[in-house]
Amino acid sequence: CCHGGGSAGESAARTSAIAIGDVNATWIDAKGARKDRVILYLHGGAFIVETPGIHAALVARIGAQARSRALMPSYRLAPEFPCPAALDDCIAAYRFLLDNGFAAADIAIVGDSAGGNLALGLLLRARDEGLPLPAGAVVMSPVTDGTLSGDSLRRNEGHDAMFASSLFHDLLPLYLPDASLRAHPHVSPLHGDLQGLPPILMLVGSTELLLDDS
Repeated sequence: CCHGGGSAGESAARTSAIAIGDVNATWIDAKGARKDRVILYLHGGAFIVETPGIHAALVARIGAQARSRALMPSYRLAPEFPCPAALDDCIAAYRFLLDNGFAAADIAIVGDSAGGNLALGLLLRARDEGLPLPAGAVVMSPVTDGTLSGDSLRRNEGHDAMFASSLFHDLLPLYLPDASLRAHPHVSPLHGDLQGLPPILMLVGSTELLLDDS
């Protein structure tokens, strides 16, 4: 079981490992979750780290509230695997769900931070590749601009509880060593055409460095 905050009924969940090609993933089934709908959860971690315990507890709580099972892929990480490896793995996980009987309308994409970027990139790439689109997406503090043009990176310096703007400038080359890709829509959804995408809920704090990205 994995346990997060809240009541045991909200956070307790069964977890099971699964392989999607060469990508490891985890099913997270909260108590009472329906088997016919699924959250594809893309974790944050600046594209370079994964914290399975922290994210599994969060996903268990989300799944309990949504009464939905969840799949969390362990996508490849930079700098060993720069862009587009992570997005390739997320697309593979989405195709896995479609190929295994989940209707697109019964899938929601959820991601935080770097995972929010991958969630939006997944929507754009799925549309561009002609895949059926999921019911919607929820992204929390997503990175949407690989060019780092948002004024909140300056305006909220010293107010963000987690990050300094220098971190983004230091980490970006690890994920995107090819600077010519930094405005590509699949990497920087801010610069993309969002026509035809399903509903998207974006959540961000007023003091975050990434506020303007949302």
